[in-house]
Amino acid sequence: MLFFGRTEKTAALNALKDGKISRELLFDMIEVAEKYGLKGNLCAHYGAYLLASEENAYALACEKRGRGESSIDKLAQSDAKSLLGIFTKESDYDNYVPAVSGAKNEDARAGKIIMKLSNSLTACKDERQLLATLRDFYRRNGSGMFALYRGFIVAEKGGLAPVLQYSDASFDGIYGYERQKKQLCDNTEAFLAGKTANNVLLYGDSGTGKSTAVKALLGKYEKRGLRIIGVQKHQFSFLPEIITELSLRKYRFILYLDDLSFENFETEYKYLKAIIEGGVAERPENILIYATSNRRHLVKETFEDREGGGDIHRDETTSEQVSLSERFGLQIYYAKPDKQEYMDMVLFLAETEHPHIPQDELIAGANAWAVRHGGYSGRAAHQYILSLSAKE
Repeated sequence: MLFFGRTEKTAALNALKDGKISRELLFDMIEVAEKYGLKGNLCAHYGAYLLASEENAYALACEKRGRGESSIDKLAQSDAKSLLGIFTKESDYDNYVPAVSGAKNEDARAGKIIMKLSNSLTACKDERQLLATLRDFYRRNGSGMFALYRGFIVAEKGGLAPVLQYSDASFDGIYGYERQKKQLCDNTEAFLAGKTANNVLLYGDSGTGKSTAVKALLGKYEKRGLRIIGVQKHQFSFLPEIITELSLRKYRFILYLDDLSFENFETEYKYLKAIIEGGVAERPENILIYATSNRRHLVKETFEDREGGGDIHRDETTSEQVSLSERFGLQIYYAKPDKQEYMDMVLFLAETEHPHIPQDELIAGANAWAVRHGGYSGRAAHQYILSLSAKE
């Protein structure tokens, strides 16, 4: 079968088509239904899950080429005729109801995508319509985990794993920093449009919303093909292999390095410099690096470094350390808010969460909270609002 080759998934599809549901296959179907909250035709939903989650030759071809047909579509016609039986056959599992429903995590979001595909395939009248439906799905959504999920992390042994509880941050929920938000969005929109865009360093005081702004990009641009991958600095050695894999996909990827900084004895920054710019291989045009840091100069420098510390060529060493920051073409500064800006943030957040609390009471409480929690910042304002929710 063109869609899967000689794999166990091919056997599962054939069993679904023939209505020969073994005990083991039924357990797999139930496990998938419970994980993704699939409700209704269990066989059709499981078939749609297999088709959506597999990065097969046909899916990848449709993902990359966009509209139109090619030779591979003709080769896939016989498979489509076989697949049609999965979505037209009546079974004993047409009205499945998962034990747990109403979840709001990324699995539940992926489940909605699976059920939508399943319903579309069930409505197909013939193999040509089914193949066109699959082709359109792969063109719009892609295939594999990138079709079902939007945020990822690098696993400890390399490779990517989906984030199951992604942040619900949005730009509408971020008060102030309008210039910074515009710079970040303008650069990201240019990137999504295939235009020249820069790697971005968001730096400045802690608690000012740098990380929140990067996370908010996904909610704003995911439908335009944006995916975000969180990377920690001890995982930089996995990046060449990951970047090679990502370069073959249709999506636009942001590699997100949160709270990035290096002590002067750490050498990972040299590795990152080569990845951002300067290695033998060019960074693919569908990948950018966004980093947040409390420091503009990402490699810590001491007065001993300034004085040489025994280094004969101290100017060259200092230049080597600060050059990492210079690899980020767009550097966006986030300053800590003053008292009035902090109070405005509190009132902005309270307008949605606690509109019944008098303004003077909010201001008095927010001022006391800032004194006890390290001063005025967006993080302190958010934590204060959360503390009011806990009291209520």
